[in-house]
Amino acid sequence: MKPMLDDTIKIIISSQCQLGEGAYFAKAHNCLFWVDILGQRLFRLHCQSMRVSQFTMPEPICWVMETEQAELVAGFAKGVYKLNSEDFSRELLYAIDHEPSQNRLNDGKTSRQGFGFFGSMDSQEQTNSGKLYRFGHGQAPTAVDHDYTISNGPAVSKNGQFLYSTDSDKQTIYRFTLN
Repeated sequence: MKPMLDDTIKIIISSQCQLGEGAYFAKAHNCLFWVDILGQRLFRLHCQSMRVSQFTMPEPICWVMETEQAELVAGFAKGVYKLNSEDFSRELLYAIDHEPSQNRLNDGKTSRQGFGFFGSMDSQEQTNSGKLYRFGHGQAPTAVDHDYTISNGPAVSKNGQFLYSTDSDKQTIYRFTLN
């Protein structure tokens, strides 16, 4: 006998994002973070209390990650910053200033090896000027792929061997071997 599934969709968090992305569970903080890129907001769901908080950012925030030292790192439109986990003030770690002026960062994830991967994209979604970057373990962000219009969804395979990266405009998923 098959269990009956409830096909009702329920809203459990109404965050009203203009462009909500990048859900990330920060284990050491026991929180789920996500961003509203166009609304320039960071959201935090504290998993124990189920309380949602939002924080206004000074520019578009594109992703959040947690380091092995439980520090929060975030990609903003033009750079990678360390975030203070109390007030979410920021400190510049890496400026991404060799991108075309119309580009901004977009979407990022971490690998099991502790590297961060994130993309950049043309804010107007017109040209393939975006890149895929890798950083971590004291290394500054380095472009590892290019020619993205809308770099999206870096994701690591369940076995940790592959990185998947998407160009949403081209409707193409790329697979890279992580080694």
